[in-house]
Formats: sequence, C-alpha cells, structure tokens
Amino acid sequence: MSSNNGNGKVSDYSENYGDGWIKIYRSLKNKSWFKKAEHLQLWIYLLIEVNHKGKEFLFAGEPIKLLPGQTLTGRKKIALETGISESKVERLLTYFEKKECQIEQQKSNKNRIISIVNWVQYQNIEQQVNNNRTTSEQQVNTNKNEKKEKNEKNKNLFVFFEKLWKDYPRKDGKKEAERHFNNSVQTDDDCYHIEKALQNYKTHILNKKTEYQFIKMGSTWFNNWRDWIEVDADVFTPVGLTKEEQDNLNFNVDVLKKAGKTPEYINNYIRMQTS
Repeated sequence: MSSNNGNGKVSDYSENYGDGWIKIYRSLKNKSWFKKAEHLQLWIYLLIEVNHKGKEFLFAGEPIKLLPGQTLTGRKKIALETGISESKVERLLTYFEKKECQIEQQKSNKNRIISIVNWVQYQNIEQQVNNNRTTSEQQVNTNKNEKKEKNEKNKNLFVFFEKLWKDYPRKDGKKEAERHFNNSVQTDDDCYHIEKALQNYKTHILNKKTEYQFIKMGSTWFNNWRDWIEVDADVFTPVGLTKEEQDNLNFNVDVLKKAGKTPEYINNYIRMQTS
C-alpha cells in the first residue's frame, strides 16, 4: 500500500511507475470545459481507468473482451471513486458522449462499457515504448558495431606499422614515427602506398650505399613517406660490361619498367644477370 510522507509525495514506487502511464496532450487546455473542475476530473479519471490492453469481462451475462481504451464500470463506481454525485456523473458522461463525441457508451441494467474515442490513435503507449526501445537498442548496437570495427581497424594498423618498422633500416624515433603513421595511414590505398614508398627508399639507400648515420631517422621518414611513392628510384648500375651487354641490359630493364616491376625486382634481375 502506498503512503504519503507528509510532503505531498507518494512514497510507494510501484504506485508511481508500476501501474503505467497515459499521455495528456497540451491541447486539453483549449477545451471549453477545461476550467470546470468536475469535467476535468472525470475526463482524467476515464483516461486513467480504461484498459491499455485487451481484457475479458462479463457484460450482461455474456463474456466479452474489452479493447484498449475501454472500461467496464458503472455510475455508482465512478461516483464513489471521484467524489462526484451520481446524477452529475450521468450528466457529464452524456455531455462527453453527445456534445464532445469523446466517448461511446454501451449500457446494461447493472453496468456499462465506456470507450474513449480514438484511444489507440492518441495513446498507443505500448507501441511508443516498443519504438523507443527498438530505436535505443538499434543505436546501442550501431555504436557497439562501430566501436568494434574501429578497434579492429586500429589493431590491424598497429600490426601493419610494426611490420613496417621491423623492415625500416634505422630504428630511431619509433614513437614519433608511429604518431606520423597513425595520422597519415587510414585506408587500404595508404597501406599499399607506404609499403611501396618504403621499398623505394630501401632501394635508394642500397644503390647509393648510404651509410647508417645518413639514413633518415624513422620519425623523419614516416612524416614524409609520400615523397617516396613515385620517385624515379635508382637502378643498380653494374660495371665491366661491354657496350653490347650494357645495351641489352638497358633494353631488358626498360621492358621490366614498362611492365610495372618494382625497383627492387629490377635490381635483383640486374644482379642475377651480371653476377
């Protein structure tokens, strides 16, 4: 049972929330009877009293199923629960039915069925709750999926960076290198291009026989790796060849370049042909 704690608030949680709720539209204040206390009291009573889902009762000796927005009641019961006289209850019900067309009544000798007109249209509480729940759940699922995809992507990029770093010829400035990598590598194309750029740079320092101290620090190269995507990478130049051998080699190298072979592939080919 609920109780009042002295400050006008109901202390029983179930009375506030367990019995459900109804919608009351602001347009109610535009009704001509809004300032008439007993009219307003009875209307709100009816909104609260009707069923929000189907329920079976006996009416005129026959079992019936009441629909949402209907209640099986009587003039005496309403008068008892609202404090409005029975005669006034009858007049107000007739007013809401005949004048306002807000209710419909089916009467018997002992009781009556009162139906709120357009109840489902205006209340539809269950659908509203389900819609809100579905929307909320969909948003949560979407957020979870997006977070999962982002985490998976970050994990894959981390593994890819570690692979590149292992392959990079100078192990200085890893922290800054990783920061530049994270800022510049986001797509599959980026992954392809940075891998290509690294191979081009490695070929360059190999052919130039660059000493270790002159190889770019990782923090520097990863900040400017795009400069090495489309460079005209150095091709190894063998010595001691005759003019005919050099011409044949140059011809084959041109064929390999037009075929899209990487500088590393071409250099390996030259070393095999001249070793």
